[in-house]
Amino acid sequence: MTGTNGASRPLRVLLVNAPFGLIEYPHLGISLIKAVTEQAGFPCDILYATIEFAKVVGFAHYRALESAASPLLLPERIFASALSTNVPSLDAYFEGCVRHFKSTASVFFGDVGGGNLNRDNIRRIEKLAITYCDELAARPELGQYDVIGFSSSFGQHTAALAIAKRIKARHPHVVICVGGANAEGAMGKQLVRSFPFVDYAFSGDGDMAFPIFLRQLAAGRKVDVPGVFSKDDTTGLDQEIAPLTREDMDALPYPDFTDFFAAYDRAPEGKSFMRAIPIEASRGCWWGEKHHCTFCGLNGLTMKHRSKSPERFVAELEYLVGRYGQKRVMATDNILDMKYLRSVIPMLKERHPHDVLFWEVKSNLDRDDLRALAEAGVTEIQPGIESLSSHVLQLIDKGVTAIQNVQLLKWAEEIGITVVWTTLTGVPGETPEDYVVMAELMQKIPHLQPSRGFNRVSIDRFAPYFKWPERYGITIHPALAYRYVYDLPEDEIRNLAFWFYYDCANGSSRLSMEAPPYAKRAVQLRAIWESVYGRVRCCYDLTPDGLVAIEDTRPVAAAEHVTLDATETAVFLAADGVTTVEHVARELSADGCPLDVERIAAVLADLEARKLVHREGTRWLALPNRRTGETNNPQVAGGVNKSYLWRQIEKHVERRTP
Repeated sequence: MTGTNGASRPLRVLLVNAPFGLIEYPHLGISLIKAVTEQAGFPCDILYATIEFAKVVGFAHYRALESAASPLLLPERIFASALSTNVPSLDAYFEGCVRHFKSTASVFFGDVGGGNLNRDNIRRIEKLAITYCDELAARPELGQYDVIGFSSSFGQHTAALAIAKRIKARHPHVVICVGGANAEGAMGKQLVRSFPFVDYAFSGDGDMAFPIFLRQLAAGRKVDVPGVFSKDDTTGLDQEIAPLTREDMDALPYPDFTDFFAAYDRAPEGKSFMRAIPIEASRGCWWGEKHHCTFCGLNGLTMKHRSKSPERFVAELEYLVGRYGQKRVMATDNILDMKYLRSVIPMLKERHPHDVLFWEVKSNLDRDDLRALAEAGVTEIQPGIESLSSHVLQLIDKGVTAIQNVQLLKWAEEIGITVVWTTLTGVPGETPEDYVVMAELMQKIPHLQPSRGFNRVSIDRFAPYFKWPERYGITIHPALAYRYVYDLPEDEIRNLAFWFYYDCANGSSRLSMEAPPYAKRAVQLRAIWESVYGRVRCCYDLTPDGLVAIEDTRPVAAAEHVTLDATETAVFLAADGVTTVEHVARELSADGCPLDVERIAAVLADLEARKLVHREGTRWLALPNRRTGETNNPQVAGGVNKSYLWRQIEKHVERRTP
């Protein structure tokens, strides 16, 4: 093989993780591509420009910008001037775009993530971004590479393009490639047309396509790989080309994270921002194959669910933990393979190579599943709760109800698993009544783990809202911020955009990313909930006589201490999980404690009046969790004057909520 510059050697490859990619974890995608590239016989390095730029601007500043609301495109705007001098000014961006993001505007005017970001700081960082791109591209060693590939997912696009543009100008022989979420489908086709310094864009599984691409390039053949686009591509933008996807997940080599840890060795002041190492058990989404959540576009053109064998996954986990000495692990899957509950999870319980493991799951797990996850060292889950309104959940096709979501929160609290979740708002078809119901429910469960916030639903490319907006009575437009990021015609911006906002058929606009006015009370209560969580209790023990004794310090509590009688105890315990009156009757009868449905219904109604059970339609759920001693919050301790605390927090929240 010969390099593209005529040297008799294999092609040399550099992969660049561009700002503002995450700095907490190694980049799994390019770490896998490095492994398959070297497996194919091509030397490959990874440049963590993310960590380099964080060192330049300060890690706290970088982290705050990296975390900015996605449709605001703040990370992209930072590097927009490095890509084009003709984009609107930062002041125009502040005034024309940020004003629609009141809750995010604090990024510009206050202390965020310890970064103290304000307009002056952002102007300074914009100048540093231009200088960084210039200095990076000027490094002479870049000319020694034949192929330089850039990751581009979400906040990385303008940085990747600005750096690539400069490298191509200095080293025309270098083949520039871009892959990741921003190159999927039509976005990749438009990318190579709008930015001629990009030679190829990769859609689909890069660890499948990239080695084939390199072999064709090295052999001097025309590149012909499904899902790999060049400016010579003549297919229509709307013509979907099925990209290469990896079916045999066990055939993947282990990812190579050495460059990530070497980058932090050169920037030790940032090591406190490292959180975990990533591991991949599966790709795609088995739920999305059956019921695609209306707002989600994360899987692009590769929805089909594929998993590694249990043996392979556990062996890889043990290898990565041992190789890199990092026992905090994050599974990158969109959703846990349910078969793993009977295969991988028992193996992890037995071997336990890690200390902390995060996994995304579906919220309809039962108590035994959650307990098994906890025993296997799964300490944190993201269950895609999304809402505490069953109507909203139905609108977005989640396949669960609000009472099931509360059930999961209750059992996770009891078992000691941290639940990461946010509340979606502004869903097409939702009603003000949905938030009245939600607010009532939130006041009953301050002892359970709160939502991390209300997020206005955005439209992802590839989501059902994007594909069929007419079904939902909406008209979609690229996120407003794109016009402050790219110096391009509107049609090209639309083809490059991943995030969209919508207008309803009734004329109401969803340009703003704030929660709608009718959700204000729910937003206030969520803030209160977050403030009191860990200091408010609603839990129970069993007395020596087997009766349920409840301690209840919620503001809605009828009494702080109550002991249920024998009949109430039997009904209460039968309603530990979501149930119906008829099912309770059958369960009690099987336990030798028969009660007629009228008596059970009366007991449940009385418990509901005391806010000890929650009813949704014909289904019931006891709200207090059993006291187990497990905790996911180190500050859970001590009593609280519930009435005074709640009143003070509510006043504070009402003052600060717009």
